[in-house]
Amino acid sequence: MKQLLPALLLGSLALGGTAWAQTTSNGTAPDDTKVNKTPQVTAEQQSNKESDVDLAAKIRRQVVSNDKFSQYAKNVKIVVKGGKVTLNGPVRSPEEKAQIQQIAEKIAGQGKVTNDIEIAPAH
Repeated sequence: MKQLLPALLLGSLALGGTAWAQTTSNGTAPDDTKVNKTPQVTAEQQSNKESDVDLAAKIRRQVVSNDKFSQYAKNVKIVVKGGKVTLNGPVRSPEEKAQIQQIAEKIAGQGKVTNDIEIAPAH
């Protein structure tokens, strides 16, 4: 029993340290409630139809092969369902956002791309 008390004490300190680490710089807990309530297209909604998978792959290849894009831009979500493309995720600049949309429209066609990409805040 004497050995159990120090172990419990250390365990509670470890848990408390985890909770402390999950605060923002102003001391509040992070809150993504508004973001999470915003309906977003997710990868699970990607169609398995061959033409949709091929379209997503063509767009992805063009985005990833652009050496001027940030890693953020290269990791943008590209979801295709019924020939309609949705782009979302963060990029570093408005230029990257526009260029990725242009790539998607060139491949999928005008009017078939929804651009929900956001500009990531600078560090």
